[in-house]
Amino acid sequence: MSALSARPSMSRIASTTPSINTMPLQPHSKEASDRRRARAESNTAKPLDPLAESTHRHTWIIPGAISAALLGLFLVGGADSDSNPFRGFVLLSYPVRQPDGTVMWGKGWKDLLFCTFYTFIFTFVRELSMEVVLRPLSKILGMKTKSKQARFMEQCYAIVYFITFGFFGLVGSL
Repeated sequence: MSALSARPSMSRIASTTPSINTMPLQPHSKEASDRRRARAESNTAKPLDPLAESTHRHTWIIPGAISAALLGLFLVGGADSDSNPFRGFVLLSYPVRQPDGTVMWGKGWKDLLFCTFYTFIFTFVRELSMEVVLRPLSKILGMKTKSKQARFMEQCYAIVYFITFGFFGLVGSL
């Protein structure tokens, strides 16, 4: 085998520094970068940025605000009035009277309003309980990582949810 047909070994190639540097050398590039970033953030601040930051940090705010607004509009419109346009959000809409006098419930498009409202209610309750009760409890119990805290909060909420609604299901069936 000749020397020309053998592949060159990478260990024989000398390592060299690049001859052309495309980036200008700045002795204080970290401080300059921090100043540019701060200047860019201050120039792009919008009036609703604190609200957006708050709702990002506290995930229960948006479902709580929507639930409170719908419940408030229901109460202002008259909770006992059948003409209240927000009644479908809070109460079932299609009563069906049986011949023996009992009331059953039918199905219709207003059931989507009902489901939407209670989705917001239960999302609010879940997020608030996880942030206000279960996260501090996980820290008290010594969970350091966010992933362990999140798993603990999810599992505890599931236990509380199933115990609570299992109890109501058993009482309701009696």
